[in-house]
Amino acid sequence: MRMDADEMTAFRHRWRLNWLCQIHNFADYEQQRERWFDPNEPSPYWCFGEFICCYFDELALNDCDGGYARMLGLGFLTEAEIAAVAEFHRLFDQYDSPGNDDFDDEAVFNDPAWREVVAAAQRAQEKLLPLLDDPEERK
Repeated sequence: MRMDADEMTAFRHRWRLNWLCQIHNFADYEQQRERWFDPNEPSPYWCFGEFICCYFDELALNDCDGGYARMLGLGFLTEAEIAAVAEFHRLFDQYDSPGNDDFDDEAVFNDPAWREVVAAAQRAQEKLLPLLDDPEERK
């Protein structure tokens, strides 16, 4: 399905908001504690395994989809924005959950390597903020 210019602009806007939301979710360690371990949380989104899918697959940031290079080519991101998240992206891409169990939230949450990913996401947010002009994106 081909999109006209207005549809592409709207899609780009939604994609960017989702991308920024994903980075925020990675950066918020306390929110992870609250949501990953809440027995009353109805959404399957709130677990480490889903974080992987949402970031790499839903945002099409995995290598087979072209990753950040493709998003740059589509005009969804700037080189400065990609540079701002590069460390986070690299650490998350290289991260292996303890025991390779992506659904052992407790092991991931307590893993010092995961805390490095979280810290890198926090730094990415700090670097991104001055690059964002859209008030909705800044929020």
